[in-house]
Amino acid sequence: MIDALASLGKLQYSEDPQQLIRSLVRFRRPDSMKGQAHYLILDFSTKSKKCTIQLPEFNTRREDSDYTPQRLHYIGIVPAAGLQYHTTGHDLRHLCSQVLPAVLDKLPGKSPLGDSIRQVLADYFVLDMELDPKNRYRYLLDLEAVGIANAGFTDKIRSEAADKERPGLVAKELLDWVKRERQIAPEQIDLFAFSIDGQLIARHPDYIRAVLDDQVSMFDKAQEGICCVTGQQAEVSADLTKFKFKYYITDKLNFSSSLSGRFERNFQLSRTGVWQLLLGERYIMNRLRLRIGSFNVYMIPEFLDSAAYDAAQIRETINEVYSDVRALATQKEAQKIEEGLKKELSAIESLDGIRTQMLINLLFFEENKSEFKVYRHVKDISPSRITLMLDKGEEVREYFRSIAEHFRANRPSLESLYYMIPLQVDGKGKVKNPQMLMQLYDSILSGRKLDRRELIEAFVALLGRVYHGTTGGLQIGNKRGLSNEPGSDFAWIRLIWEQMHYIRWLEEIGNLRREGAGGMRIELLSGLEKEQEHIQASGFDEARAAMFLLGGAIKFVADAQQAKLKSKPIMQKVNFKGISEHLLQRLIAEVFEKAEYYRKAYEYFPRYRFDAFYSELTRLLDLSGFSITRQWKLNEQETLHYILSGYTFQVGISMKPREYNGGQAADGQPDEYRAADADHILDEEEHDDEQ
Repeated sequence: MIDALASLGKLQYSEDPQQLIRSLVRFRRPDSMKGQAHYLILDFSTKSKKCTIQLPEFNTRREDSDYTPQRLHYIGIVPAAGLQYHTTGHDLRHLCSQVLPAVLDKLPGKSPLGDSIRQVLADYFVLDMELDPKNRYRYLLDLEAVGIANAGFTDKIRSEAADKERPGLVAKELLDWVKRERQIAPEQIDLFAFSIDGQLIARHPDYIRAVLDDQVSMFDKAQEGICCVTGQQAEVSADLTKFKFKYYITDKLNFSSSLSGRFERNFQLSRTGVWQLLLGERYIMNRLRLRIGSFNVYMIPEFLDSAAYDAAQIRETINEVYSDVRALATQKEAQKIEEGLKKELSAIESLDGIRTQMLINLLFFEENKSEFKVYRHVKDISPSRITLMLDKGEEVREYFRSIAEHFRANRPSLESLYYMIPLQVDGKGKVKNPQMLMQLYDSILSGRKLDRRELIEAFVALLGRVYHGTTGGLQIGNKRGLSNEPGSDFAWIRLIWEQMHYIRWLEEIGNLRREGAGGMRIELLSGLEKEQEHIQASGFDEARAAMFLLGGAIKFVADAQQAKLKSKPIMQKVNFKGISEHLLQRLIAEVFEKAEYYRKAYEYFPRYRFDAFYSELTRLLDLSGFSITRQWKLNEQETLHYILSGYTFQVGISMKPREYNGGQAADGQPDEYRAADADHILDEEEHDDEQ
């Protein structure tokens, strides 16, 4: 991964300070749900002692997502516990106290910018002489001098609040004034910047030089050595505090050279190596950041033979491949990201003279102010693997659409798996137990085999929670269509329909072997052609096919009960945690008994179709060697899964277009699955592109 990042950074590197600072800029896209975004500029005049507050609109057009950050030279915050000196930031508290004094310390003594900052500090800030000269809070923006606070405001804060609390109180007062006088809420202001006499400090050449020098400040006490990135002899440093990613463990003695506590021989970088990694990191963070469920993901491309091509050609290739990924980074569905990637991967083949081999790394991570935690690093994914996943996903969706034209479902994706297994989340929506999901993602992307039984057990575990309406504390607690009331058909039917898609997809892309021992070779009775076709396509053996048909038989009884009783008591006989051999035997008898009653009590009961289902399921059950006296080949969760798959299959093929006749479909059969309450589930695909 280090080589991949360094290769990307090498393409961005330039000796020109203006170009270099542009490569360090952090992209930022405000939350559109909060209304029109703005950025705030405090412009200090050194001539008239007057400060003006400007609130331009933040350019939020997707194609220009970096326009405003580039204009303001926003490069994020200083890592670790360093003094904040960036004059464009997203935290106003920093600018109200420590930023300008910190900038002044980094400028050369004869800098014209330094002279201007000294005057601004004298005219618009107050200095607490009682605080230690090294205290970052000794300076405080004077809102009285700015002209937006009453006399005595600053003295009151200094006398009543601790030094660390003062910047926050000043920032709040300033934002309250903006809301009151300019009618712009604090949450609509995304960035803050300083300017002096109309010129942004962040664009001043002296400031740019100071920022660039600070990025390689670890070389003040450097020594000669071999750079781990470039392989060349140069001044090197083992200080990694400037990096976002953690490349080597430097906080544990046993990882140091000869247990000395020094790491220079283990991992050391030259100035060139530092710049390549810094710019590579920034490129990834800006353009290749994705989101799958609640997880942040970095997509890191790696060219296996980048040295064989001109840098401009490689840069063009990367831009072709990833230009849409930046625009898709805020899309919720991972499938949309995959679609964009597939579209751009095809561009590689169209570039004459370039036959670049490329691998993709995915880094699942979580970050906060002080920690960058990696959940999983999925390595060396071939673009052809992504293409296969997309192609087969579309084939699977088309297959199920041919079965149930009016039962819509999204194409299988990484995102959809996130909502198929139970994941406990904390109050912030962060997954507490991501290990299983991370392992599944790793195996799926790498093409390794999965354990079908374990996957089905996980699917069933979530299915039961959804059926009983006990999804509190799970990742789907507020998921549209999956958090309905207990016993709601629409939620669990949609879920298992998606799970059926997913299992078929995993078979097609090689992560699961086909079910059964070569599949079932016997023919079903006439009238069950659709079921026969699906059973054969799925590779079901006799046991799985029998459970699949039992699910269909249950569906017939449930429909009759819904029509007569407005409820489905038969479903209470289905244990959504799993079905044992004894419970299965009782369930089969119960279904037959209820069918005998409704063939007389309900005129629309499908007598002949039920008889065919029941006859075949009992025959297949005998052929499978089922007996309550010995262990069966299917465990309790698998038995339930195939029963509910058969039930849902019948739901799908019985769905009709929206044609009603007194509460009945055009053919006279009950159509409760087309009730208005189901619309948001059946048509969810049309609305799943929300940000």
